[in-house]
Amino acid sequence: MKVEIDLKEVSSEDLRQELELRGTYTENLWHVDDVMKKYDCTSEEALNVLDSVMQSEWMVETIFDMIDEQAEAKGIKEKTYPFNEGEDYWTIEGGVVVHSYWDWVSEDMHDENPNTKYFSSREEALDFLKMIKNLHNF
Repeated sequence: MKVEIDLKEVSSEDLRQELELRGTYTENLWHVDDVMKKYDCTSEEALNVLDSVMQSEWMVETIFDMIDEQAEAKGIKEKTYPFNEGEDYWTIEGGVVVHSYWDWVSEDMHDENPNTKYFSSREEALDFLKMIKNLHNF
């Protein structure tokens, strides 16, 4: 049985705690009131201001730079991957050689299955596939 909850009836603190349980950082949340305290605007205009600020290239870059700085200061090692963003790589999927370009989706897929065999060239993948097929013929 599915229970429906009207989120408008849930307190802001309970919503914040639920977000934390799901891995979202919530100690520094911004509200339209933060803009409306200083500017004569509607909540929609205030939300638009917040969105422009939070989505700005400078803000996003600064946050990621600070994450890198703090992780390094705390001795947390950065993940390494077999390829860099934009590099070609090949895999074998269902007996077929598949070409891809390394990107964040590739990183997510690698994190889910780090034992995937990657190849730096189509020829390397084809040679491996031939070797596997020859082994199965014995």
